Amino acid sequence: FDTNNVPVPDIFPDDLSSTILDAPFRSINDYEYLIGQDPDNATVYIELSLIYSLIGDYNNALKNLSRAALIDPLNPEVQLLSAKNRIWKGDAVEGLRAYERLLQIDPSQVNVWAEAGKVAAWIGKYRDSIQFYRAGSREFPDELNLIVNLGITYLWDNQADQAEVMFDTAARIAFE
Repeated sequence: FDTNNVPVPDIFPDDLSSTILDAPFRSINDYEYLIGQDPDNATVYIELSLIYSLIGDYNNALKNLSRAALIDPLNPEVQLLSAKNRIWKGDAVEGLRAYERLLQIDPSQVNVWAEAGKVAAWIGKYRDSIQFYRAGSREFPDELNLIVNLGITYLWDNQADQAEVMFDTAARIAFE
């Protein structure tokens, strides 16, 4: 069967048998070599942290993210990856602090407000979750994701009256 003559959408490579990726990861040794060549390149540390995250080595991922943060302390990607790796490692409290640092640097990412709120709620830190959702809602007042999840968190925290207010608000926005 000749896969090269099969009509496929433009997003697919021309040669479907090709296994080359557009932006493949390098090996850990390659990244260590690149760091040796240019130790002030935060991007290399970030990419290496992604490799370590993929293989479940969150300690080494966090070490490389810490190095990247020393080079570029206001890089939002470093803070986001730090938050995620801390949570994956099992240190949810420090992960939430990393979300807070990120949102102080860059409050313009609605998905990060939602993610932080959800993580806090999932681990039973409802007050923190509510704070993330409220703060995110101040930045994005008509964002249904934040409003509905705030309502759900209020329910989980036994605040049914507040939940009802959020659900009514969400319905008003959705049906206007």
